[in-house]
Amino acid sequence: MENILLDLLKNNNFINQLRQNMVFDETSYQDLLNILEKLKIHLKNKDVIKKELAAYLYEIPKIVFIWHQNLSNDLNYKNKIIINQLEDAWVELDALIGEDILWRTEST
Repeated sequence: MENILLDLLKNNNFINQLRQNMVFDETSYQDLLNILEKLKIHLKNKDVIKKELAAYLYEIPKIVFIWHQNLSNDLNYKNKIIINQLEDAWVELDALIGEDILWRTEST
């Protein structure tokens, strides 16, 4: 199950849309949250997760935070809506991944 969820994470298009097109794809974001919720449930009673999964999970909120910082510090960037969306997403992802998934487990 862990491998299937990792594949779903890798195939989720939210981060790619953000990096390549500077678009906050709401559908992909909701799909990402659904995958993370499934992971949270699957890993609830586990003490260990694979390093690859842990590394991938660790990167998601970090990437969103970096894009938020880059865009919010760019005085010429006019799309203020995405800046707010990224801030909200970063906080939500950081809490879900950092507090509800990763803090309970060790990677192997």
